[in-house]
Amino acid sequence: MTLRLWDGNHLTKHNKMIKHNSILFLLLLLTFASVGQSKFFINPDASVFKDGNELELGFAGGLNNPQFSDTDLNNDGIKDLVIFDKSVDRFLTFINNGTVGEVDYTYAPEYEIIFPPEISEWALFFDYNNDGLEDIFCNYLSSIRVYKAKLNDDTPTYDLVTNQLKYTGSASLPINIYCSSADVPAFVDVNNDGDIDVLTFDQFGGTIEYFENQSQENGYDYDSLYFERLSACWGNVFEDPNESTVTLGVSCRVGDVKPDKDILDESILHPGSTLLALDPDDDGDTELLIGDISSSYLTLLNNEGSPGVADILSQDATWPSASTFVDQYIFPASFMLDVNNDGLEDIIAAPNETVTFENHNQCWLYLNEGSSTNMEFDFNKTDFLVGDMLDAGDAAHPTVVDFDGDGWMDIVVGNFGYFDRSDTSYMSSLSVYRYNGDSTNISFEYVTDDLNNLSSLEILGLYPAFEDLDRDGDMDMIAGDEEGYIHFFENTAGTGNTIELQLSSYRLDNIFVGKRATPTFYDYNEDGKMDLVIGERTGTFNLCENTTNGAAVSFELVNDFWGEANVQEPPLPIGYSTPVVAVLDSLDNNYLVSNSFSGHIYLYTDLNNSIFTLVDSLYVDVNGGGQGGLAIADFNKDGYLDMIMGNKKGGLHFLTQDEQLFEPPVVIPSVPELESIINIYPNPTMGSIIKIDGLKEVTEFKVLNLQGQLLLNGSSDGQIDLGLLSSGIYFLQLHLEQGIYSERIIVY
Repeated sequence: MTLRLWDGNHLTKHNKMIKHNSILFLLLLLTFASVGQSKFFINPDASVFKDGNELELGFAGGLNNPQFSDTDLNNDGIKDLVIFDKSVDRFLTFINNGTVGEVDYTYAPEYEIIFPPEISEWALFFDYNNDGLEDIFCNYLSSIRVYKAKLNDDTPTYDLVTNQLKYTGSASLPINIYCSSADVPAFVDVNNDGDIDVLTFDQFGGTIEYFENQSQENGYDYDSLYFERLSACWGNVFEDPNESTVTLGVSCRVGDVKPDKDILDESILHPGSTLLALDPDDDGDTELLIGDISSSYLTLLNNEGSPGVADILSQDATWPSASTFVDQYIFPASFMLDVNNDGLEDIIAAPNETVTFENHNQCWLYLNEGSSTNMEFDFNKTDFLVGDMLDAGDAAHPTVVDFDGDGWMDIVVGNFGYFDRSDTSYMSSLSVYRYNGDSTNISFEYVTDDLNNLSSLEILGLYPAFEDLDRDGDMDMIAGDEEGYIHFFENTAGTGNTIELQLSSYRLDNIFVGKRATPTFYDYNEDGKMDLVIGERTGTFNLCENTTNGAAVSFELVNDFWGEANVQEPPLPIGYSTPVVAVLDSLDNNYLVSNSFSGHIYLYTDLNNSIFTLVDSLYVDVNGGGQGGLAIADFNKDGYLDMIMGNKKGGLHFLTQDEQLFEPPVVIPSVPELESIINIYPNPTMGSIIKIDGLKEVTEFKVLNLQGQLLLNGSSDGQIDLGLLSSGIYFLQLHLEQGIYSERIIVY
């Protein structure tokens, strides 16, 4: 399998619209430029390794409820991959490099901006007008919305055709084709006349309605969408609304399109089903793969009728019976496309339920090992594409810390949890990715997905932040949880050793901030002790003052609406704020940066004021998805900040400050050369003064904490007074003629 990360402009569809239409946004952008502030864009060169193998899609952003379609994104004649993830209503796009017999996709996020932003629940691509471009069929108010594709500079764009597909009713009046937003309908040329028809479940009961496209019959061109309902019990089947049982041999009354009233209970609304149309035996009629909201399996309905008159006479209730059958927790959906470029269409099954579902190893791939006229589907894997991504299950919350004491910042990812099918619970844990790159190559290596077996504590949601709270020279952890509490974990490893966490204070000081407590550290009162800023589900920020005395770690909630900042976007009553405080401009100002429910990144300044200034609510131009955390650090010490963005899908995106907006730093010499020039001592230090040998002139310095927040700055001719710092671990930056030199220092 060959998978790559594609470089590009990476603007979200939301930001593109606002940049073109909002004078306010332009003014804010100019304000930023005046102080040297820099935005972040996806860095395609960051890599991740696991067990010695590169995860080619490491930072592609994860998957939860993917829906798979193929369409040609770059007009090279090869069908590319488009995924619509129902859990966040976002598209992911992948260029197909076309290697015969191989899965060879390149993540190409720059194409994600071309799709209409209002699409939700489901989206499928089919060429309804036979122009060679796949159009979009998607949900709209329990009906079907259609967008027509056209080419613009070799890239498709989409124009709205209709918000609701309609058919002609008995009174010759147009009626909406009903399709529950919980369903996935089938689009297929049922009668083989060259235009696309629709199969979808009736609003009541469990029969399938057949809406035939009458464009050809009425002499219209293929651009027309003129439908009639020819049957309300297509195939003569009935699916029980309370279980996955499919009853065969259900007939419509003679001369009517309605099913037999004996099988209907119109007080029960159809609960949810997914359909995939296929013709595995190439006999010209349509078979269906059905997924049901009350079933873990897919059922194949075998059509032994004709293209004109369907008659389902047999079924495979655990498809495919000749191979490992689909067995997902509940409500699977299936999608058909050629993923390995062998000319044969394969099938992918993924969960359609967004509340309780398997959120890892959930993309089951079945390769067609037969032919186009005799399809035989063999199970291949349960982690198609997602197995090559960093994916923490649900709601990834990254933070940065020097996990192994080697002087380079690593990534620790908390989460809401991995779904456990055995008891429908979620296992919350911490994943670790150690930095194994250098000053030029950004690379991480998987360490564990359950640091120190913290999942055994059964705390729902682990959202971490690290700081040396007990002043013993190693990094401890405060973790928020889903219920709204925080917990103190002591690092017992000692200075310079790999982190070992033990729960020291459960529900520390009984501080409660509301659902999904997401902490970060920031010394707001500049007393040398790191305080806590905690985000929460409502979208506001809570400030907790560090009241630690000696080794007795404690905090006090002092403001539950800090800065009167709120990332909530009405009419939604939720915001999911996930704060981080960092220096982002050339004036060394601290900014509050936060993810949100929608995935918009908020930026606030004036953190010393009672009311903060909202500088930008669309700060980062990446279609990453919301409900995840943020982390900011300079991983490769090149002077550019990097950002790790988590999302609800459990995935991560890696971003770096844009070089076009940020003045490049001086090239940094190799480590051996720097070590021969500079000597900083004593380090560790128990005093307030450290000395620096090797300086040829007065040199600018900065002292930052491990979150990248500026604590001290000034000029030095050979010594620095650290008396204002409390015990802890810091980074000292020296701005030398040869470059920027950074060294970790420890203060006792």
